[in-house]
Amino acid sequence: EESIVFKTFDYLDTLSPDKIQGLVYELNETKKRYFDLYNLAPIGYCTLNEKGLIEEANLRVADLLGIDQKKLTKKPFSHFIHKDYQDVYYRFTQKLLESHTNTECELQLLQHNKKAFWAQLSASYETNNNKVELRLLLDDITDKKHKNAQFAYERSLFKSLFQAIPDLVFAKDMDGIYLSCNPRFEEFFGAKEADIVGKTDYDFVEKPIADVYILNDKKVMQSGQININEEKISFANDGHEEILQTTKVPIYDERGKMIGVLGVGRDIGS
Repeated sequence: EESIVFKTFDYLDTLSPDKIQGLVYELNETKKRYFDLYNLAPIGYCTLNEKGLIEEANLRVADLLGIDQKKLTKKPFSHFIHKDYQDVYYRFTQKLLESHTNTECELQLLQHNKKAFWAQLSASYETNNNKVELRLLLDDITDKKHKNAQFAYERSLFKSLFQAIPDLVFAKDMDGIYLSCNPRFEEFFGAKEADIVGKTDYDFVEKPIADVYILNDKKVMQSGQININEEKISFANDGHEEILQTTKVPIYDERGKMIGVLGVGRDIGS
């Protein structure tokens, strides 16, 4: 290392004052770009020492934690962990210190005013001048958590309605493979939902009948419109027959791409 330093000084001695001034300017510009990239990044960057004390943090971390950036230095990062997630954070840091492999976790952090928010921590283990550094990436995932909770609630609500409806209800993907069905539909096929999912009409009814079902599915997929038809069916569980009005509609994902067909069959013969 000393030889490198001496060679650097020897090199500088060969440069003109204007050239040195140019190098200093370039160095300052590089530092400025680093400041912009690090300090003004939309994601939080934070460096901890081996004891878990904050050595450096960018403006995003200070903003998320609701505290002045300068006041973060030498504070224990655990100070900002919600009490219910202290164990999660402890296991997270221990795994990082013991395995030296990149680690992630989700937990709740506390702002300076004690307001909690959800965060994802991603960390790497580094050494700098023989000193251990834990480098954290901190991302606010509160909105994501709330959306996931809302989605789980809506899914549970839909599933409850799906199961309780007295009509035959089913969903298929674009290949005609069953994705789900309700108890009333189970009676029609004479099988449990777990045994129906992943299979097609051809596994439960005769080919000419299955062909008609598939044809009506394709009408919906090709047109993107509702298809309504009447059909007489025989229940596999007890052999009784019903005349159904079956309504089929396209299913779309959150990007607007069609992913299958939802069907509802209502008894109109009784």
